Amino acid sequence: WFESFISNLEHNQCTGGLHSRSQRGRLPLLGGQYGYPDRVIDYVGDLGSLDTDWKELGLYQRAKFGIKWPDLPKAQRVASNNFHHLLNVSLIPKSLAQRICHYYRDDYCCFNLPIPPVCSIDCAAEP
Repeated sequence: WFESFISNLEHNQCTGGLHSRSQRGRLPLLGGQYGYPDRVIDYVGDLGSLDTDWKELGLYQRAKFGIKWPDLPKAQRVASNNFHHLLNVSLIPKSLAQRICHYYRDDYCCFNLPIPPVCSIDCAAEP
C-alpha cells in the first residue's frame, strides 16, 4: 500500500489531501506551484518551540492589531518517542526511501530538515 501511495504522489494522482504533498510548493512567495494566490503563509513554525512561538505571535497580534491572543490549546494527543523521525528508512527499501526523499526534496532543503543518510539530495543543485 505505501509504495502505491508514493507512486500516486509521484504521478500527481494522490487523493491523500494537501498535507501528504510537498509543502514548499505551497508557499506563494517561493513560487507556489498549486496556484492558491489567496492563501498566504505568514509563518512557518517548529513544534519544538511552539509554546514560545505562540506567545511571540500573541505579542505581535496585540501590538499590531490590538487582538487578545488565546492561550495555546492543550495537546489532543501525545506523540511517541519516535515523533522526530520524519522518515524511518529502516522500515522501507533504500530505493523507496530515495524516491520519497526525491519527492520531498524541496521540503528537506527549504525547511532545513535532516536528510536520511540513505538519501542522496543536493540542496545546492537545481531540481
